[in-house]
Amino acid sequence: MMNIQLESIPATRIAYVRQTGPYGPANVQAMEQLKGWAREQGLLQGSAVLFGFPQDNPETTLPAECRYDACMASL
Repeated sequence: MMNIQLESIPATRIAYVRQTGPYGPANVQAMEQLKGWAREQGLLQGSAVLFGFPQDNPETTLPAECRYDACMASL
């Protein structure tokens, strides 16, 4: 059984890059693109949190329509 915990975080702005297409190496490229932008903006520092959200189930969504969001928040 998984141990699930809920946490509240303060309201924050999130930057993201959306990749549409089959899940795989392109998701890594989306995250690298976001990190590059964040470095240029001086945002990729100790308080930065990076996370990725696959938006679709590849078993029920065509590969070309799968969405992945590479996200970053600075808390």
